[in-house]
Amino acid sequence: MLGLRAAVFLAAIAVPAGVAHAQAGPDTRFEDGARVVWTAAPNHADVWRAMGEADLSRSDVGQWAVVTCVIAENRRLTDCAILEQSTPDTQVGQAILELTDRYRARSTDASGRSVIGRRVELAMAYGGTRIP
Repeated sequence: MLGLRAAVFLAAIAVPAGVAHAQAGPDTRFEDGARVVWTAAPNHADVWRAMGEADLSRSDVGQWAVVTCVIAENRRLTDCAILEQSTPDTQVGQAILELTDRYRARSTDASGRSVIGRRVELAMAYGGTRIP
């Protein structure tokens, strides 16, 4: 987890003036810091929809969360839970949870190891902040 947060550099997507900026989508890594290769992942519209469904508001600007999941045999994410959030009342973690059904991992990682049963972390910030 520490490696993921240390490696995350959050890019904001362009939105109209007066609207909060959000990361284009969660940054994802295996717990050991290796990059996850996805065959399916949420697009920008999915991210914005998830933020709306999680009821993110201006009070969530500057907030972040990390969610952890396990890759199931069908290569989808399962057993997802909010691992850490900047504050207990932020809805950023809920927004990430709304996106987890959009992911499907490649069956092996870059080194050829199976991804089945491996834990992944998804980190996202709302408002162009960095995860400490």
